[in-house]
Order: sequence, then structure tokens, then C-alpha cells
Amino acid sequence: MRFKCRFLFVLGLIISTMISCNNDTTTQIFSYSPLKAQPGNSISIVYNPSGTEFEEASSIEMVAYLYSTGPATAVSVSLEKKGISWQGSFSTEEDTKGVIIKFDADGKIENNQNAGFIIMLADEEGNSIAGAKAGLGEALGRGAFSRAKITTTPAEALNYMEEDFKVHPESKNVYLSSYFDLIQRVDKETSREVILRELETLSANDILSNDELKVLASWYNRLEMPDLSEKYFTLLRELDPENAYVQWEDAMVALESEDIENKIELMEKFRASYSEDAWMYTGFMFISDIVRAYSSKGEYDKAIAFLEKNSFGARFSTFRNLAVEMLNKKIHLSEAEKLARKAIDVLEYYQRSGLRVKYKSDTEKEWEERTESSFSSLYSIYGRILLELNKSEAAYTNLKEAYELSDGSNVELNESYAQALTRTQAPENVLIELEKLYISGSNTPKMKELIKENYVGKNGVDRGFDQYLAELDESLIEKQSSDIQEKLIDSLAPDFTLYDLEENEVSLSSLKGKVVVLDFWATWCGPCIASFPAMKEAMDKYENDQDVQFLFVDTMESVEDKKQNALDFLAKMNLPFRVLLDLDDELARAFHVDMIPTKFIIDGQGKIRFRSVGYEGSPENLVTEISLVIELIR
Repeated sequence: MRFKCRFLFVLGLIISTMISCNNDTTTQIFSYSPLKAQPGNSISIVYNPSGTEFEEASSIEMVAYLYSTGPATAVSVSLEKKGISWQGSFSTEEDTKGVIIKFDADGKIENNQNAGFIIMLADEEGNSIAGAKAGLGEALGRGAFSRAKITTTPAEALNYMEEDFKVHPESKNVYLSSYFDLIQRVDKETSREVILRELETLSANDILSNDELKVLASWYNRLEMPDLSEKYFTLLRELDPENAYVQWEDAMVALESEDIENKIELMEKFRASYSEDAWMYTGFMFISDIVRAYSSKGEYDKAIAFLEKNSFGARFSTFRNLAVEMLNKKIHLSEAEKLARKAIDVLEYYQRSGLRVKYKSDTEKEWEERTESSFSSLYSIYGRILLELNKSEAAYTNLKEAYELSDGSNVELNESYAQALTRTQAPENVLIELEKLYISGSNTPKMKELIKENYVGKNGVDRGFDQYLAELDESLIEKQSSDIQEKLIDSLAPDFTLYDLEENEVSLSSLKGKVVVLDFWATWCGPCIASFPAMKEAMDKYENDQDVQFLFVDTMESVEDKKQNALDFLAKMNLPFRVLLDLDDELARAFHVDMIPTKFIIDGQGKIRFRSVGYEGSPENLVTEISLVIELIR
């Protein structure tokens, strides 16, 4: 597990080299019926991968993302092979506006060259329903299809919305907030005037819905017009006191307070004012914020006492985060042990009780993987604390559980598991397990020490160890090379033009013919910072190679002066990186960057050949990975 801190569109069955309206499944890659599907209909899909990398697939999964307003709903279908084609069906919902489809096989995605296979739903006359295009624009603008690696520019997403509004003006108010977001992203200079005009038109209505009041209150607030914002917020509170936006705004007052006692007072007021359901929805933010405020002052006894008193509504992450902070500082480890155990108990309770609800945009498989990852993380933290407390058998039990739930790539977990194995198992048995861990990528100095310790424990002497380790290194390189070959991709990279910290314009097209290593990061991102020594080593390795360029994209920053923030950070860390400023996070969205660090390696033809998310903790692995990819794609 890595540590992580989100073109041309084909509408329906537009005739192209990939999609056609005929029924000859030997020549078209994708077709569906009924052609004018309506909300609530079942839609049948025929997918013909002939001539694609899916042609020899033994199984293919289709994921249909049903969009309307808000998050899209993922529906996963295992397709059945019939002749040379694969077939399946899924049902839309009564409020579905349209569908975007991708196909998965052997860990790879077919998504129509990043455009997705799009189905817009129709009315009884066969015309596109209100929201079919606006909903698509909203979803694309929000990155709702990021798991399918589907993207567009803000201008294209905005165009979908405006096309919908021309035919269905009644849909504008439904998507108004998302429309405003896109307007701001497309043209900041004129957006304020446009948004104010739209807000004035909306406010002139005799009757305003709760959603419309929310739009007025939130956008007047964003435009720094507090009197008008308060006017509509007050109306919304009067009409719907339990409204989620009202709750959120009340919670933000407490979160923005710098006085802990005031935070607690506001929390108690909130809890007394709202229902238990509202507390379960919002209370965790108060609890987490107050615990964090205490711990930031080093008042861990108060943080623990507060958490014990207010555990109802607290999420497992609050217990986990406090335990991790204590573990990293090697303080209050007995208390950290209890907190880590409580985190596991809370997550188990949420799972059993149904309080932990699957994300709509996750398939069942993705949600299961997300859940396993959460449990693996908690067992890992608990096991590491037990190791520090010399409770070796219990540590081994929990770290083994964590390892078995993981994908095997979490170097920190693997090292801890290796320590627990070394403390509790016979050296000859431990060596077998450590060899697997090492070859899987945990080739860290600590792992080498543990391997040597068990080698000597088994053989009595260290004679022959260097040769033994060299053979493991050969196996490691061979596996890494094989793994990278399987992970290579071939998709066109979005072109971009950004400025570096010296105000020089940098575009991807200007680097044609060169291999480009593109690293998305942020100054607040711990895993990003942890990866920088390895990134510098990789960059230094190619320092004299003019055909290889390293670019570091500073993104997802919330500070006001992003350029100065980056300059200060580089100076403090003494890093010689060429940094590009992704001021509005547009490049991150274009490249489907949901978590950072995310690295792309782009070949001389402007195609993405490799993508890596997170940092697994091994500098050696990262340098080797980058080097192998560069040499493979030259």
C-alpha cells in the first residue's frame, strides 16, 4: 500500500471509428439498446474488444456510472462472453439523467480514450431529458468519474450545461451551484458579474426552495456579501432547521474558533439544538477538531479525557490519529494502545450496525477493498504500538492480520511484520517470509538488517550472506521489471501550459521528443515530502540526459500566495526542483489526480506510459521504478 494524502466526447452512439449505430457487432466496439433509453429502463450492452488489448481477456467487468445530481452511482456488471462479444445489462433509476460506462479487465481500463462511453437518457418522444447534458457537465466538472479516468476541460463541461439550459431552462436552478463553479474556473475575470446577475434573477422568484436558499446563502458568502448571505441563511434556518447546510455552517463556527473551551461550548450548543441523527452526521467534526486542538498543545491527557467522555459520534479516524501521533513521538504508549484498539472496535461497530455506508461512486468490490485497507491500517498501527511495548505475540497476531489484508506494498507495515516475525518465529521460517517481503519491494536498510539477523540465526555465521543478498537483489530487479511491463499504459496526456517559479512558460508540447516525469505534490503532503530524497536521486541520475525532464507540479494548495509558499518550501528543504504552479488545480483534474503524490511518466510522443500513486516508503524502489520505466519507453 502506498501512502496517499482525484477529449473528444462520444454522445450516445455517434458514428465514429469506435462506435456506430449499426447492429454488426463484428465491426463496432460498443452498442446498447434501447437506443432511446428512458429513466428506469434496463439497458443492454454489447462490447466487442476485437483488436484491442482486451481481446484475449478471460473476464470483463463493466462499470456503469449513473449520474443525476451530486455523486454518480456506480453499478458493476460481470459481462458474459457470446461469440466475439461480451454482453450484460443494468437498470437505471427513475432520477437517472444519463450513464457513463467503462470496462475493466486484468487491472486495465477501456474508457474510450478517456471520454467514456456515454448514454444520455431520453423522454417518451426520444428527446434528451432535462439534466442529461447539465448532469454530465456537473459530474465531469466535479471529477465524478475519476475512478474511470474520464475527464474534460472546465470549458467543455460548462458547454454541456449551457446547451442543456437552452433547451431546458427549468434545469438551470437544479445545477446552479455547479454552474457557478465552472464559470469561475473558466473565466475568473467576468465570473463575478455573471454569478451576481444569476443570483439576482433567482432571488426575484416569489417562492424559493430550500436548495435555492442554500445557493443564495452560500454564493453570496463566497462573493463576500455577508448581509445578503445572512438574509437567505436565516430564511433557510427558519424553513428547515435540520438542513445539512445549516448544520455545516453552525459547525464551522466552532471549527474556526481558536479557543478550546469555546469550541466545547459551541459543540454542546449544537448537540442540544439538533437531533441525534444530526449529531451522528456532524458531531465527529467537533470531536476530531477538539481532540486535535488539545494534542497540538501537547495536552494529551485532556485529549484522551475529552474523547472518552464524548466517544458517541466519534469516528475511528479520531482514535487512530491520536494513537499514531503518540506512537510517532513514542509517548503515552499504553494509552496509545487503548486508542488503537478502540479505533478497531469503532470501525467494526460501524460495519456491523450499517452506520458506515458505501460511497455511491464505489462498486461493491471497490468498497470492500477500501474497507480492507482501513482495517489493515488499524491493525498495523495497533501492532506497531504493541511492538514498542514488547508485547511481541500480540503484535505478531495483529501485524499478520494487517499484512494479509494489505496488497503487500506498504513498506512500513512489512518492516513491522518482519520485526514481529523475527521476535516470535524460528529464523529458518522467518527467512522464507522475509525473502518474499524483500522481493516484493521492501528492500529497505531495516529489512536487510532483519534478513541478516535471521540468516545468521539460521546458519550460525554470516559467511555467504553478501552473495545471498545479491541473489535476492537480482530477483527483486527481475520482478520489478516484469511488474512495470504489466503496468505500462498508452494514453494521450492532456497538453498543458503552466508557469514555473521564475515565470517561464512550460508546455508539454514544447517537450515533445523527451521523456517527462511529472510529479504532482503539495507542501502540506507528508508522503510527497518523504518521497523527495528519492526523487532528487532519480533526477540527479539523469542530470546530464537532455532527453529526460523532471517537472514537479505544486497543486491542491489552499494558501493565498502559492508561488511564495512554494519558494519558501524549496528553500527550507534545499530542493533544486523545477516547480510548476497548478494554481486552480486544473492540471490535477485533467490528469485525474485524486491523491498525492501522483507521478506520471510521459514518452516523447506525449503519451502517458506509467502512473504511480502514493509513496510506499522505499527510496531504492522509487529510483529503480522510475529508471526502469524511462529505459523501457525511450
